[in-house]
Amino acid sequence: MACNISRSSLCSADLGEIFPFYIPRISSYNNGFRCGDSSGKILVNQSVYDFSSCDLFDEGTDLIFSNGVIYFKDTSIPLW
Repeated sequence: MACNISRSSLCSADLGEIFPFYIPRISSYNNGFRCGDSSGKILVNQSVYDFSSCDLFDEGTDLIFSNGVIYFKDTSIPLW
């Protein structure tokens, strides 16, 4: 997805911010993303999700930022 360079994060996409400098937001709607320990995120009534280090370390999401595009893939190992 397209991700524009932002002054408040690594980049800004339609989905939300990638590594924001402020407290990350999580939507009250189910958008398919959810960091297992979202206690550090603010619950908002918008359709946004800000990626943070929790998504990388706890959820196993890989992010690649290249030429204004952000790519992400779930690479977590199933518990079973």
